[in-house]
Amino acid sequence: MSSLPIPITNSIEKLQQLQSLGRRSAQRVTLDLLQSEGEIYDEIITALKDMRSQIAFCSNCYFFAEKLNPNGSNLCEICADSKRDKYKICVVEKPTDVLNLERTQIYNGLYQVINNLISPIDNIFIEDTYLGDLVDRRLVELTRDQNQKVEVILFFKAGFGAEATTAYLRDRIRNLNLQSSISLTKLAEGLPLYYNPESLDQATIIRALEDRRAV
Repeated sequence: MSSLPIPITNSIEKLQQLQSLGRRSAQRVTLDLLQSEGEIYDEIITALKDMRSQIAFCSNCYFFAEKLNPNGSNLCEICADSKRDKYKICVVEKPTDVLNLERTQIYNGLYQVINNLISPIDNIFIEDTYLGDLVDRRLVELTRDQNQKVEVILFFKAGFGAEATTAYLRDRIRNLNLQSSISLTKLAEGLPLYYNPESLDQATIIRALEDRRAV
């Protein structure tokens, strides 16, 4: 039985619900907060409440965005940047994957966060992703300009889900007869087997991005 008071164990259990925190990490964060000075604790709690109330998902790519930011929409800073190449879209599973690519400082396109990879064995289907929005809204709209070629770059953790998602995108693009307007690519071979985007170093990501190949 834990020797910690119930309010502390309750807080630890709540923090464990976050995907990136195990039992020890959740306990460490909880105890750090508890032992922090009152002013620091209050500032952290206020910042978390502000984040929750002021942050939404980008209405275009589903990355993090300020609610009704200065440009008058829920677009993230990346989608709102007119200098980015809108005809180049990197498809990732999670918002954290966007951060990993942005750290390389060499990618100048946009993103699409799809939330989940298709995995029927885990009961994750197309409707549990944002793939429909990517293809039926963004790609259809971009391909209306017949003078521009759209590149869709896939950056998924290796495994069955990545293969199923790639197959869906390839088939859907073909069914819409958009294959002549869209090139589907993925990061180059040479990545570690069963790699996870969150565990790759910047140099590896840069090499894989620069040497990407057709799917």
